[in-house]
Amino acid sequence: LILVLKAVVEVLKLYPSFNSSLSNDGKSLIQKNYYNIGVAVDSPSGLLVPVIKDVDKKSIIELAKEIAAVAKQAREKGLSANQMKNSTFTISSLGGIGGTYFTPIINAPDVAILGLSRSELQPKYIDNKLKPRLMLPLSLSYDHRVIDGADGARFMVELSKQLAAFHVKFKLTERVAGEINE
Repeated sequence: LILVLKAVVEVLKLYPSFNSSLSNDGKSLIQKNYYNIGVAVDSPSGLLVPVIKDVDKKSIIELAKEIAAVAKQAREKGLSANQMKNSTFTISSLGGIGGTYFTPIINAPDVAILGLSRSELQPKYIDNKLKPRLMLPLSLSYDHRVIDGADGARFMVELSKQLAAFHVKFKLTERVAGEINE
């Protein structure tokens, strides 16, 4: 999830209409120059969406700690209304529950939401050879008053590229850390 947060921010920078909201009257678009990502959390009280503020300014470790803390708080004692305000984009993950694809519902006033399903190793043909690849099913919902289908597709293509690059970078970092520890 943390890598997805970081990748999403990079793509939001390229597609700023996804990082916006409609005014209350629906007549104007409010572009955001900050990246506050709502992260849906399943709780005993139902779905809660705490907002991780300034994702672009935080390290992966800071994000991991913050997400763990707000998820725990959501499950144990609830969140304040303030902790669930001012998102610019939302991510909903069913990975822990299962499922392949779903249609996430936009968390207004955001204009888009990304859904993550459970990742799994699947065989893929690459260079005429069957190779195992980690696949992460993604679902994107967006407000058609702001975003059209072609931009939605471009967003997903770029997000896939960013996630693949982060996955490679993470694997290399993991391997280098292992070599240092040896």
